[in-house]
Amino acid sequence: MDHARILTAFCIGTLLYIIGLFLFFVIRMAPFGLEGWNQGIQSSQRTFFSLYNITNMQQFFRNAAVGFVAMLFVVSLVILITVVMDQMMTSAVVFIFFWILLLFFDQMYLWPVNHYFANFMPLRMTSFSHYYVGNEIYRICGVSLSGMAWCCLMAGLLAGILLAAAILWERIKRKRGVY
Repeated sequence: MDHARILTAFCIGTLLYIIGLFLFFVIRMAPFGLEGWNQGIQSSQRTFFSLYNITNMQQFFRNAAVGFVAMLFVVSLVILITVVMDQMMTSAVVFIFFWILLLFFDQMYLWPVNHYFANFMPLRMTSFSHYYVGNEIYRICGVSLSGMAWCCLMAGLLAGILLAAAILWERIKRKRGVY
């Protein structure tokens, strides 16, 4: 895949994400206004037991950042799948199978599956309330990291690896003349 196509995929993904975020913001804020943005997130029923002392505005921007990393992961995954699979329908079937698998993992509440795999996948990453209520901690080389920070870091790393694999796969295909 050409670098221009990859750049276009990320630009379109970013543009669609910003439009979706703007629409979500307008739909959420139009009925009630911005008066609740400076209240703590503990005023919400879903995040009442949160240990984080942040406002609703800070939570919105954190969620937007996590969602952006999840979007980068999805775009990288789609690029890799379409490069490996030569036909578009086959790529769509593989991508849909991946999302069905993520839906199964989201329905299962097995701690090892969530802690070591599902937390880094886009469906679980964009289920934001578990970051604030679950208070999951990752211990990496003696350093404690919050679940949100570690999941974003790992999803970004996985997105980079998937993108590098797609570029490498494409170069190998071009070198062998399969393209």
